[in-house]
Amino acid sequence: MELKINNKKNEPLLSRVRIESDMTFVKATPSINDVRAALSTQLGKDKNLVVVKTIYNEFGSRKAKGVAYLYENEEILKRFEAKKEKKKDAAKEAPKQEKA
Repeated sequence: MELKINNKKNEPLLSRVRIESDMTFVKATPSINDVRAALSTQLGKDKNLVVVKTIYNEFGSRKAKGVAYLYENEEILKRFEAKKEKKKDAAKEAPKQEKA
């Protein structure tokens, strides 16, 4: 997978950087973890501070576009990203009703 960063936008109020990138790949669309690892090595930052939001695949070609955020530290990351994880955990813990 080849990853090229197109745009970096600093968002100082949220203490993060928005990163837009283009990807070219040979086999399947790269996973979020693969993109996260590639971004962290290219930016020289910790892998835990990068959050990949979306990967848009172009139909019929081996190209994709992605949007990710690079946070300044883990405390800020947890402040903004933890809410979604709580919703997912609550959905898993919800008891299933049995039909009579």
